[in-house]
Amino acid sequence: MANPKIYSHLFFKNIVEGVKIYKQPQRYIPPIEESEKDYNPMQTTFKSCLNKFTKKQNERYHKRDIKLNIPIHIDYIEITFFEYFTPDLENKYLLYYGLSPVKYELYNEKVLFAISDTQKFEVFKKEILNFTNTENPNIKTELFKNIIKYIKEFEFLTSEKILTINEKKELTYLNLVDNPDIFQSHIKPIEDNLILFLKQKNISYKYDKFSNSLEVVNTDIETIKFIADNFDIIHKVNSFKAGIIKPSTYNLPGRSIGYEIKIKKEIPIIGIIDTGISPVSSLKQLIINKDNQFDLTGTSALEDNTDHGTSVANLAVLGSAFYLSEEKIFHADAKVLSIKVLDNKHGNISYFEIVRLIKKAYEEHNVKIFVLTICNEKHKKDNEAISEYAYLIDRLTYELDILIFISTGNINDLTEFNNNRSTIVKYPSHFINETANICVPSESMNNITIGAIADNFENNKLNGITPAKELPAIYTRKFNLNYDADMLTSTQKNNKLFKPDVVHYGGDCDDNLYVDKEPALTVLSSKSNLSFVKNIGTSYSAPLVANIAAKILYKYPKLNMQTIKALIINSAQRPWGSFVKPDVFKSLSDNTLRHLIGNGLPDTFKCLNSTDNEVTLILEDEIQPETIKAYSLKIPDYLNKIITKRSILEVSATLSFKFLPVKNSHLTYCPIHITFGFFRNLPLDSINGSKLAETKFCTSWAEDYYFKGKLLSNTQKISFSITPNSLINENNQIKIAINSKFHKLLNSIQLSEYKNKTNKFSMIINIKEKPINNILSGRLYNELSAINTVEVIGTIEQEIELENSI
Repeated sequence: MANPKIYSHLFFKNIVEGVKIYKQPQRYIPPIEESEKDYNPMQTTFKSCLNKFTKKQNERYHKRDIKLNIPIHIDYIEITFFEYFTPDLENKYLLYYGLSPVKYELYNEKVLFAISDTQKFEVFKKEILNFTNTENPNIKTELFKNIIKYIKEFEFLTSEKILTINEKKELTYLNLVDNPDIFQSHIKPIEDNLILFLKQKNISYKYDKFSNSLEVVNTDIETIKFIADNFDIIHKVNSFKAGIIKPSTYNLPGRSIGYEIKIKKEIPIIGIIDTGISPVSSLKQLIINKDNQFDLTGTSALEDNTDHGTSVANLAVLGSAFYLSEEKIFHADAKVLSIKVLDNKHGNISYFEIVRLIKKAYEEHNVKIFVLTICNEKHKKDNEAISEYAYLIDRLTYELDILIFISTGNINDLTEFNNNRSTIVKYPSHFINETANICVPSESMNNITIGAIADNFENNKLNGITPAKELPAIYTRKFNLNYDADMLTSTQKNNKLFKPDVVHYGGDCDDNLYVDKEPALTVLSSKSNLSFVKNIGTSYSAPLVANIAAKILYKYPKLNMQTIKALIINSAQRPWGSFVKPDVFKSLSDNTLRHLIGNGLPDTFKCLNSTDNEVTLILEDEIQPETIKAYSLKIPDYLNKIITKRSILEVSATLSFKFLPVKNSHLTYCPIHITFGFFRNLPLDSINGSKLAETKFCTSWAEDYYFKGKLLSNTQKISFSITPNSLINENNQIKIAINSKFHKLLNSIQLSEYKNKTNKFSMIINIKEKPINNILSGRLYNELSAINTVEVIGTIEQEIELENSI
């Protein structure tokens, strides 16, 4: 086959065929057969919980220092339910028992309540006691309400549960309670007293209104415990200690040679949130820092003492070309802004300040792409909710047109103890363990998370410890939501929600776990004489993908960043080139593999170019929640003449949108559902509310949201094939439908915040003609353009030519 002709991508501009109120099709749900339950175990549990609650409550009262003269106090109860807690129950627990929810965890099955009405709470305790003393709780009675039967267990919130640290930290975060029901009466008076206390003790602090947290500096653990014991508006105390994988010191003989980087006009700027960038000769002209405003360490943003940020910046600037080109002259795809947040391999960092500097970089330098490779040293627990740090950068990305490329973090300890001796972990079974989970803030949903495969760009047969170069590297991390856990029902799982989003090369260690040997990745060092070193990590995968984003933004400067995210994800394929699970992963679930590689390895060429036989259509639009809209996609009729029963077109489509996250709610963190599907050539009224089997073309909705306890994803991808007969049956027209809903567990206050907002979305549709008898027509791009309303996306080259002609 001849080399393809290269074209620009196309904006899909076909008119919207109406907007309707979305009607979900009815489903048959088998009735649950009620049987008499044995409540004896629950009665025993409740009696124990109540006794412990009273004891812990009295202990807290005795710890309080009356000399502080705090005008009011709040107690908290943490209740774990058998199922997720609904807005209907929320209203009842407030009305009957004086309990105001302040935080939802474990898929909203665990709820922290403020006891906002102590008299009503006495009713709760009395009904719990009545339940434990009732001979037959199955019989309806006025002694207690049936809603307490949803409770699995409960406990008092103690300072021990609030504190997640046990020693002095450079930075400590006090996460404050936020509930409008008790803000004026309870929270505000205590908050005022807490601020006064911090000032009297000369404790330096910062307050962030979005995360509703206080960051206190260099405060001893005794003072932190005192604060937790007395100021009843703190629901968690934690610290964020960041770290990077140990840098290597293995210099490469013969590679310490100079190379030249040429700069194209108008290239994007990438913010490198790392350990600084040393102005080595190859990078010096690309660093835009003019002063030290982007340094949080008190050193210099142009000083990389850890030998990490410099190599990350080099890969962001040059991408894969750094390895694949034989030339000594490179063309930079981006300039870089050094945002230095760490000066050592480990240390406490301020995510308040990181957010501030990201915003500053965007406002002052129009930086839209950021690389963040410094993650929390601790992994996330299984099924742990979104962190405060991830929440802050998700909110920032919602507000600004930016995209942050976040590494999953690395598993730094790849040993285990067997028979009292240390051995290397067995690949891939070690990925099952919770210790292999991603690190904060890589669970961020509005941004893009990158893991690593073991390849290092070197075409040699020497393998590292990972069984094959195209497999997830032994040190990469997986998503922390455990879809194999018994607590999640089939109606709550969402196979469109996972991290990482994509993977890229990160190198591999050898069979002795050395990270600086031949299987590792060659990276630029911050040391003198332009030396190179060998190293591994997701820290290098992330800038390689960010480089792709810079290439896209340079070629198509009018695209928004969620569109760029969707382009990258839509281009990705499994690194081993097949949907078949590799033999080495046969013992692990499909979820585990998906939670390691995400959508796969991005294809740079596909991100940037359409061809005569493969067309990428881009739809940027918005939709109101609770509505549905549709567009007709016309397919050229020359394809009908191909005599074959096989598929003639391959379609992949990805939708991405950013959202304003709901804080402190695991299930409703993403409060908006937006999805898409490809349907038969029918009017919108026929598609809306109809059964999928009657209307779908080749696939159903990308994300099926019917049951209200489901986690929602803001990125969805599907693929399918088209045969000539299926085209002929629909007169060569396919309907693309988009629908949107609110999450069904939003309460009335949350709904009021989101109700009148339309939500922008980006959709990528890639249509590829398949060869028949090894022949391609070369007609798809032009004919698809001719019969649809499309617009060639202006490229930077086109804009320069236009400026020169004026």
